[in-house]
Amino acid sequence: MLTVKNKVLVTIAVVMFVALGSTLFLQSRTVVQDSIPEVTPTTFESPSANLEEAELTGFNFILNFITSAPPANEEGDIAMISAYEMLSEKAKDQVALDTLSRDLAMFVGVQDVPDEGASVEDLQIVSNSEVILTVGLNFSGGRALRDITLIIEDGVWKVDSVDPVTESSE
Repeated sequence: MLTVKNKVLVTIAVVMFVALGSTLFLQSRTVVQDSIPEVTPTTFESPSANLEEAELTGFNFILNFITSAPPANEEGDIAMISAYEMLSEKAKDQVALDTLSRDLAMFVGVQDVPDEGASVEDLQIVSNSEVILTVGLNFSGGRALRDITLIIEDGVWKVDSVDPVTESSE
């Protein structure tokens, strides 16, 4: 019987396999600290028609962030680099490669990694080139919502910012 943690890890592994493509996993698993492997994102002709791509990019960013949490291992290193590659140029200015793990946590706005995974809550269209994906970071003691702003950059959805969501009591 799989534990909740193992189920989350299996889910993350499957999503990473699909998101990164089988070629990345078939290549050498060695990650050189000073080099970032090339990740070729999917491009498409009509960004507004492909909101699923935006949702996948934002959710995979969060899943890669969760996978990259300590303790350090090869899978975490690959996930951390993949998360970095999903950032827009503006967002990359806020994240340094030599302190990537810490900077990604600050960028997402959490001190701990969600021990019960993440969930997609909402997707709002701002324009043809910008959407806001709301995700839930699920902890055993509660949850935190984050709005992930995604923009089109060079024909590809990229994570531009992550902001905490203040839940209103209506």
